[in-house]
Amino acid sequence: MSNVAALTDSDRAHVLDTLRASVAVAAGSAADALPFGIDELDRRLGAGGIDRAGLHEITAASPTLGDDAAATLYVAGLAARFAVAPGANVAWALTRFDLYAPGPNRPGCQPPSCTTSRARTR
Repeated sequence: MSNVAALTDSDRAHVLDTLRASVAVAAGSAADALPFGIDELDRRLGAGGIDRAGLHEITAASPTLGDDAAATLYVAGLAARFAVAPGANVAWALTRFDLYAPGPNRPGCQPPSCTTSRARTR
């Protein structure tokens, strides 16, 4: 089994591109994007926003509690925006079980449309 932490940024980008292509094929067509409403940002994202059918990796800027909390709340807000579409689901994968359960609920990322999971380490 590969060690994800050992991947370079270039390797991660390649893996994510491959997974995105697989998801797009499985979905049958490219889904529309979720725009931020900031033209410069939406243009840079290529699809006019974040791909609704995509796989996205968001990490904290540093390993501090404040940055981790900010990234978590940002993801929860995005997930809540994704999950409002009829039939939409959000799967939140964790590397360790340190998510404060009520946290994602505050911006609207709530079950059953938003679920969290943690993979086994062995």
